[in-house]
Amino acid sequence: CTSINVPGQTLLLSIAAAPPPPLHRKKLTTGCFRDGLNQGIPRAVFLETNEAQVPQTRRYPLALTSYDGQLTAVPGIGVEMHTGPVSPTTILANQAQQAGLGRSLTLRVGIPGYLSAEAQNPRAVVDMIKALEKILGITVDSEEYTELQAKADSWEQELADEMADDFEKVEIVREYEQRVDESLQSVSGEELANDIEEFLGTLTEDTSGGADGHSQ
Repeated sequence: CTSINVPGQTLLLSIAAAPPPPLHRKKLTTGCFRDGLNQGIPRAVFLETNEAQVPQTRRYPLALTSYDGQLTAVPGIGVEMHTGPVSPTTILANQAQQAGLGRSLTLRVGIPGYLSAEAQNPRAVVDMIKALEKILGITVDSEEYTELQAKADSWEQELADEMADDFEKVEIVREYEQRVDESLQSVSGEELANDIEEFLGTLTEDTSGGADGHSQ
């Protein structure tokens, strides 16, 4: 767990990243959420990727959900009603709500389901970071992030070259491209940015109180 004070803002980011613990998950997460509340952190943002019928040649769909009624009233934020397999992230979001971190969000990025589940997807990570920049009103500027963006670009080119020789996957990509092009459900990062301005306004209202102006 790493805490970062954002320059120029009354914003403290407490970042936790770890593989899901197979045992005693509830005990561990309850303690983590309690520590966050003790630091004056009133909300959390949970991140995950999920397989979707989206081609790598189109924007990855982004979805924001919450259990909080005020947040779901903001355009672009849906009610948390995840109907897929119960993931650790879904469980954490529910436990955060019960622990008192009610004004929390879950950001899901849909990635191509035909890619290997074990393979890294740097583009999905870049898309997540871009969305977080909009959600939190911050700018990520680091050598590591620049390297990650370059890695995502080269990864996409390598993937395109590899896919060109796989007839079955080429057909899948064409089918998914047609579905996405005919649908308006794929939300881009720019569209998400426009929808999230009202949420940023709620952050400003919260931070005006002083010590409560923290986010996770």
